[in-house]
This record gives sequence, C-alpha cells and structure tokens, in this order.
Amino acid sequence: MKKATVLQAAVEEQDHDTDLPEGWATATLGQIAERIQYGYTASAIQANGPRFLRITDIQNGKVDWESVPSCEISEADAEKYSLKAGDIVFARTGATTGKSFLIGSCPQAVFASYLIRVRGHKLLNPAFLIQAFNTPQYWAFIMDNVAGNAQPNCNASKLAALTVPVAPAAEQDRLIATFNQVAAKIDASRVRLAKVPKILKAFRQSVMAAACSGRLTEDWRENTSAPAEDGKALFERISATRNRLVRTKSRENELLPSVTSDEQTWELPPSWCYVRLGDISQQIADIDHKMPKAVERGVKFISAKDLLDDGTLNLTRDIKLISEVDYERLSRKAKPQRNDIIYSRIGARLGKARLVETDERFLVSYSCCVIRPLIVLPQYVARFLDSGVVLAQAQKQAKSIGVPDLGLDEIKHFAVPLPSLEEQHEIVRRVEALFKLADAIETRVEAAAKRADKLTQAILVKAFRGELVPTEAELARREGRTYEPASELLARICAGCDKSAAT
Repeated sequence: MKKATVLQAAVEEQDHDTDLPEGWATATLGQIAERIQYGYTASAIQANGPRFLRITDIQNGKVDWESVPSCEISEADAEKYSLKAGDIVFARTGATTGKSFLIGSCPQAVFASYLIRVRGHKLLNPAFLIQAFNTPQYWAFIMDNVAGNAQPNCNASKLAALTVPVAPAAEQDRLIATFNQVAAKIDASRVRLAKVPKILKAFRQSVMAAACSGRLTEDWRENTSAPAEDGKALFERISATRNRLVRTKSRENELLPSVTSDEQTWELPPSWCYVRLGDISQQIADIDHKMPKAVERGVKFISAKDLLDDGTLNLTRDIKLISEVDYERLSRKAKPQRNDIIYSRIGARLGKARLVETDERFLVSYSCCVIRPLIVLPQYVARFLDSGVVLAQAQKQAKSIGVPDLGLDEIKHFAVPLPSLEEQHEIVRRVEALFKLADAIETRVEAAAKRADKLTQAILVKAFRGELVPTEAELARREGRTYEPASELLARICAGCDKSAAT
C-alpha cells in the first residue's frame, strides 16, 4: 500500500479517538517526515570544512558550534548530510539514546553516524514536533523499542514507526508560542534558584568570619558584664591544665610558638587572643597508616568520605567494619569519643571538620585525625575548623605531590581566635541559629528546583492534551468560522509523501 494511502487510512480510523484534542490527528513519524536518515561515518578533525555534529556536541539542549570539529567529506556527501534550520537529530545509541535536538541557525554542518536526522514536512512546525519528542508517550515508546544489550540503540525503522500527535497548523504555532513563553519563565526561575546555593555558601562563610572575628557578638559584649575569665585568662588555665595532664617533661606540654601578626586574619576584640590549636587541645592524633582488613562483624571504621556535606558524620551507610583486635591495636593513639572533632587532612575532602555526637565505638582512618579540645567549647572549635578561614590555612600548608596531605604538626599550628567560654557559647548559639535558617532556605530552594523540573513536563503534557491554548476547533466555533483540522492537513501532506522516508 502506498504511504499516502496508509496515512489517509490511519486518519480516517481515528475520527472517533477521544484521547486526542478536538481537531487533532495522529500519524507515524515515517508518514509525515520528508526523510529519516542515518548520519555520515568519518573521523572528527580540527580543520576547515563543514562542522561535524556528534552526540557529544549536544549538551544541555545546546550546541557550541565554535567547538564542533570538522570532517573530511566530498561535496556530494556534504550536500546529502547537510543540516539546515528545522532539522531534528536523534541520538540513536548509548546512554542518551532517544534524546532529540532541533537545529536552529547553524554554520555549514553535517551530522555523524550515531545520529539520525529527521526532516519533517514543510507544513508541520518543527518546534511542535520537537516538543512531541519530549512527552512521556515518546519516552515510553523509546523505552519499549530500544534494542541492544550492552549498548542500547534505536534504529531509523523503529523511529519511523513512532506515532506522533498532530494539531491543526495554526494551533501548532499558538501552542509553541505559549509553551515557549511559559518555559522561558520556568528557565529563568531555574537560573535564579541555581544562584541561591552559592549565595548561601557565601552567607555561611560571612557568618563564620563575623563569628571568629568577634563582630557577630559585638552587641553581646556591649550589653553583658565582662566575663570573669577572658580569652587570655582562659588560655592560661588551659596551659596549666595541660601541664598537669602531661606530668613528664616532653614536647607535649611545651607551648607552640606564638601566632605571628602575619597569621592573624582579623584584629580581635581586647578580651580575645590568638592561640595555636595544639595549645588548646588535649590530643591531636591519627592511627597507624597501615589499612586494617574489612570483616563481616566488628567495629565501624570510617574515612574522610564519611564527613558528610550536611555537617554530620556517617556511621550508618556502607560502613567498613574491622576486627576487635585491629580496633584495640589502632585506637591506642586516636580513639574517638563524644565531643572530639574528626578533621580530614588528606585528599579532595581536606579541611572538613565534624563533631562526634555519639558514644558509639568507631575508628577513623589516617585520612583524618582526632582533635580533643581541652576546656574550650568543642562546638566552637569544630565550627571554626570547618570554616573557609581555616581551609585557606590548610590548603596553604598542605604538602601536595598529587594528593594534598596536611601533617599533624601543621594542624597543631593552626591559629585560632579565642574568646571567653561564655562568648564561645553565645557564638555557637548564634551561628547555629543562622545556619539553621540557611539550611531551611536551602531545603525550600531544592524543593522549588525539583518542582520547576517537573513543571516543564507538566506544561508539556497539558499542551498535548489541548489544554494549554484554546483548540482551533474551539476558536472556530467562537468566531463562527471554519478551520482546517489536522486530518485535512495530513491529507495535504499525503500528496507529496509517496517516496520512502526512512533511509
């Protein structure tokens, strides 16, 4: 049976199809395409000549034509495989099988063999067609028809069998114009939402900078009686306590060199002072660098990856277990306990600090160290260590031969601003409140971003149900005129569609 006859029979058969908006019809892609064609097989080269569009050149719905390479191709093949505005290319293999892209304005270009080019009939709006290839019905078709084992693919014959909804010509134009307006607003919202995490990150860094410089609690100092023990007196008490804890003369109870002016990030309030992290810690240690073997039952063993971005320690998901023997052997120097701080000192997660808020037994790998603050508020030290200020110190001091590595001695030398204990509590209270607010905003933004992602698809579904704009049939009744339904539009297409479309 000729293609035109098949198309006409299909149109007549759907006259009573109630799933379509009034005045719409369906046809297979093969029936309404001028041509469905595989791309040109060649190697990409950096040279003059037509651009050689590949699957990998289509990123996030865009093509950077300046970065698209060329290929060697004859004049005859360049004409055969040339792209023009209104063409639609499909990825026919790999992880992006089924992804489509509408060619807008483009330089002289041809398309590669892993793409299929569909050139729709001139009576159809290509922007309408491309949106039909974003609907759930289209993706259901792709999932049902993808062939191949290790490498999924969809061939031209299967694509030609795809059923496509067709609206009256005028309705196609109105629908796309309205859809583009709505989609542009959604995209603008996405852009604005995408900026919020960076703003919140900068906000948290500003909070910590204000907290550790004394600016965050400036009003508290003005309205509160001076503490009996300021930062300097507190440091003297800590030093005396360390001397009592380490009874023998050793480097452990010797004070580290004073913080130099070059290391002082801010001018501190008079009641504060700069100290070394090692001088206000009872312990900064790590375990033996020999990695223990995993066992089925035993003690939890975490690493830097378990210092989660939400500010917590992961002690539940995919945790390595080690034997009791290894735990006792390795934990002699660095056995974490409540209110210790786990600090990552090696690799990409360098500079993460997490407070231990559990009595559960666990051990941490040598990619981290265990810091046990002495007298000072652990929450204050943890927040400070996790701030951008200390990260800058860490990155500056880390030895790096491929992988950043911060030694225990460098960590002990971190410069820490020290206020009174009372002010430490107030700083932590205010920081926690502000961070909680930032976390709540972030949660709402993430939810809004997910809704925005779903909204485009919801609008698309609405459009292809005939609910986004008035149907041409509805407008014709209102205005007392006739209109051309899609069945007649397809009948006109029939007249020029007798040749084969899939090649």
